[in-house]
Amino acid sequence: MAWSKKGERAIVETPTTRAKTTTILGSISPFGIVNVKVRRPYEAPSKKRKLPSASKAIKTTGTVTGHYFNFVASTLDVMDEHEQFKNFLYHHG
Repeated sequence: MAWSKKGERAIVETPTTRAKTTTILGSISPFGIVNVKVRRPYEAPSKKRKLPSASKAIKTTGTVTGHYFNFVASTLDVMDEHEQFKNFLYHHG
């Protein structure tokens, strides 16, 4: 709680905690589960020492569009392998 002087606004800083999220993508059909992927957040390595040969690539910390696209592509590949999925439509929602 913060009290302010009369006629002034109280300025309050509230601590926030962000939890690491795990994303679970799944695809089911009348025949059972087709595909399941679990996306865990990227763990940043220790910042104590940086190697000169270390990769400079930026790693994403969340689930981005590319992860969803790869999941849909792998699900369609699984469906193409099985005869019971021929002439089925893929619906997302």
